[in-house]
Amino acid sequence: MAVLQITQGADNKILRAKSHDVKKLDRKIKDLAKNMADTMVPAHGLGIAAPQVSVNIRLFIALLNYGTKNEITVSMINPKILSKSKETENAEEGCLSLPGRFGIVPRA
Repeated sequence: MAVLQITQGADNKILRAKSHDVKKLDRKIKDLAKNMADTMVPAHGLGIAAPQVSVNIRLFIALLNYGTKNEITVSMINPKILSKSKETENAEEGCLSLPGRFGIVPRA
C-alpha cells in the first residue's frame, strides 16, 4: 500500500477540527486504514488518526500489546467511550503530528 504524508503542527486546523462520522465502510475506507497502518509503522508510532493524514473522519489505527507475542494492529471506526475507570495512570506520550514533543498524559 502507500505511506501517507503526516499532517503536523500544533495549530493545524484539521488536527483541531471535529471529525465526521464514517457513513459507509467501503473499499476507500479499508484502503485508507491500511495506508494509515503502513504510515504509522515506519514513523515509529503506536497509533494514528485519520486527521493526522489530512482526512477529517473518525477513524484511527492502534498498535496494541506492543512488544509482546500478542501484538496486534486494529482499526477503529466511529469509536465511542462508553465507560472509563475513575483511576488514572500517567505515562509519557508523543504524537506523530508533533515530532520531538513528549509529555506526561493521564489516562483512565
